[in-house]
Amino acid sequence: QQQQQQQHQAARASPVPLTLVFLTVNRAVPYIAVALTSLIRGHTPEIFVERLNVHVCNLEKRQDRVQTFHLFETLKERFPFLTFHSWNMKYPELKSVKGYNIFMEEQRRDYVKALKICNEAADMAGWCAIFEDDTLFPARFAQKFDKIIGSKDVLESAALGGSNETIQIKKSKLLMVKLYNNFNDPLSKERNLYSEEYIREGYESDRAITAVEANEKGKTTKEVNFSFQLSLSGYGIVSNAYPLSSIGPLIEYLETAKFQIGQATDTTINFSYQMKSKKKVLEATPSLVNHIGFYSENQAYNAQGAALSKSLSTDVRFNIDDGHRRRR
Repeated sequence: QQQQQQQHQAARASPVPLTLVFLTVNRAVPYIAVALTSLIRGHTPEIFVERLNVHVCNLEKRQDRVQTFHLFETLKERFPFLTFHSWNMKYPELKSVKGYNIFMEEQRRDYVKALKICNEAADMAGWCAIFEDDTLFPARFAQKFDKIIGSKDVLESAALGGSNETIQIKKSKLLMVKLYNNFNDPLSKERNLYSEEYIREGYESDRAITAVEANEKGKTTKEVNFSFQLSLSGYGIVSNAYPLSSIGPLIEYLETAKFQIGQATDTTINFSYQMKSKKKVLEATPSLVNHIGFYSENQAYNAQGAALSKSLSTDVRFNIDDGHRRRR
């Protein structure tokens, strides 16, 4: 298997334009298997050699679960064209940290390691996206990403305030693009999937119709028309795509700045670092990838968030396959 991975790396005759990094642990639901399977759909083997550099990182540090993470070993066998990492060792400097804070501190350090994988990517004109394992991809993800983001030096975003105006944002002024838009937020009173009123009056008009369903009903589907808007949310690291030029300064900040013990990684990046860097954060509308997990399983550590640990956060507008194909 190691030899296969080395051959795969050697096959890259030129820098790849997109690096993908998955972060996973040994969970009750095998999300990472779903994520990788959905990523493959619509892609030829050549695309994984020529255009994608995919890494899967095992962050599990609970020793009982490290020993039983058989799925990770199976995936290494089934996907020899991907690169796998095991980051199972605890951080010695966190020995005195207790409770939920341990998870938060480990999360930030692991995220920095993921960013460093991005930073080692050969093509500094390209992009790197970091995903949680409960991410779902549309068919032909690489082509869609290239069309709406990867091939652009300037992204167009809707202006704030509800106007019809747009603003142009250069790639050099971007911190990141959130590929997932928390459209059906369980914290929101609108578009809440647990609201009978929304299911009755809004869900059907919001949800995507796949090519298969449209064909069954004698209809045609249009290619998804993605747009961008400035992100005002300071939360979430489900699926963030970074221009490679922005990653070095972010790593330095996460490694050297002083943080409160247990400070969340997503708010650190979205609030603290964004204000310091003065760079923009955009989010795709509708979501280019979807979130199929709960709002946050780790919220169950405290009573206030216990209910959220069983609440689905997703985007019903996400279309897993609109049926439209583009040439490589």
